[in-house]
Amino acid sequence: MRLPNLITAAWLLKKGACKHQVMQFQMEWPDGAEITPENVRIASRMGLDLPWFIYTLLLKRDVASWDEKKDVLWERQGENKLTYDGCFRLVRRLDRDTILRAAGKAQP
Repeated sequence: MRLPNLITAAWLLKKGACKHQVMQFQMEWPDGAEITPENVRIASRMGLDLPWFIYTLLLKRDVASWDEKKDVLWERQGENKLTYDGCFRLVRRLDRDTILRAAGKAQP
């Protein structure tokens, strides 16, 4: 799916986002938000459901790549090679990077 330049509350509702998450989004960005590194970081810190966004709105190849990388991180945590908190932070970073890459705004 091609992502719009501006994500709005109306667009999220049309795509099936839960009303509570859309309300949180709309409080931060009443006029909508572009997918930028800063906005994705804010959304992550706010606790918006980035995995829902990835699973529901990105291309299957992006989702498959994200799933594979996420699984590797959790396996490392299970093998005690990463702490739970460290793994969680890396997964959240992976969420953000995946969305930015899908929007064509990946950082070098």
